[in-house]
Amino acid sequence: MLALLVRRSGEVVSRDEIREHVWSGATFVDFSQSLNSCMRQIREALGDDAETPQYIQTLPRRGYRFLLPIESSQGDVAARVTRLIVLPLRILRPDPETDFLAFSPPDAVTSSLSGLDSLVVRSSIVAARFGSEPLDPKRIATEADVDVVLTGSLLRSGEQLRVSTQLTEVRARCVGHNRLRYRSATSSPSRTNSQPASSTPFHCR
Repeated sequence: MLALLVRRSGEVVSRDEIREHVWSGATFVDFSQSLNSCMRQIREALGDDAETPQYIQTLPRRGYRFLLPIESSQGDVAARVTRLIVLPLRILRPDPETDFLAFSPPDAVTSSLSGLDSLVVRSSIVAARFGSEPLDPKRIATEADVDVVLTGSLLRSGEQLRVSTQLTEVRARCVGHNRLRYRSATSSPSRTNSQPASSTPFHCR
């Protein structure tokens, strides 16, 4: 857990992200008790104090932040990375045959982008918290501690799926849009038989 906090120095690491990183898979524990115990041991080892922290700051109901800047082995301050969250797609017209797409494409995007050194991508568990809330990129960016918010919507119309996405760089107030239309090869869309019919590039204003 300490390695995760140090690697994300200066950023808020949420409790959900810690759970996924440290206690993922088939590990069954009392998460809150285990997290508190682990944090207590880390603070004891560092000689840190939760009330007046020098190393690890607790942000109630949000997570933890490692306070000290981290330098690379060459002595250069680590390059700043962009922090991104990919929210579940909003289904404009609920349909049992396509509702699963609210989560599967964003999960795939999150997994693909997580391998880039220039990005810190919030987990799908964190993103799911905002899936049913009113869309407010500025508030979401603040609560998730990110720079960029990727949102989108999906609408099924006959044999077509229309996907619209919006990439919002909150601090720069820059918004990019993308619209895709998929035509299903059968009367029911599936995970494998849809092909892109048209697309438009992002335009940032």
